[in-house]
Amino acid sequence: MTLAELLVAGMIASSSCCASLQVFSQAASASHTARTQREASELMELHWLASRRWLMAVSSACDLDAAGLEQSLAAELPLSSQLQRRLHDDPESMGVWLELDHPSSGLQRRQLFTAAGSGWCDDAAQDSTAAKSAALPAGSLEAWA
Repeated sequence: MTLAELLVAGMIASSSCCASLQVFSQAASASHTARTQREASELMELHWLASRRWLMAVSSACDLDAAGLEQSLAAELPLSSQLQRRLHDDPESMGVWLELDHPSSGLQRRQLFTAAGSGWCDDAAQDSTAAKSAALPAGSLEAWA
């Protein structure tokens, strides 16, 4: 094998190694991104389910107080540092919006809770306020998920 052939073979081998390293790097990056997105989604879903179940289980009056519900929810279900949760009144006075955001991944969930839809305006529901409050589980995330 001549020197020229040896140099050409070396260049071909080195360029194929660089190309395979680039493909491997892209695959590893895509895998990491997918894993991070899945973990964020699982964390958000756990908090989403727990928050919804807490809101459905808590007894409230027909006139919803978003600030009061948000304070109670924050006390009962501490939020992960990676998430943001907000409860705010609907601009059309239809109910209370529950919003959950995961800023680093861009995931967002939002649901409207109404007093009538949650069963809070029933006479029976208002009569059993004390019974419902006493039956709520402890404030751990796992208890509500």
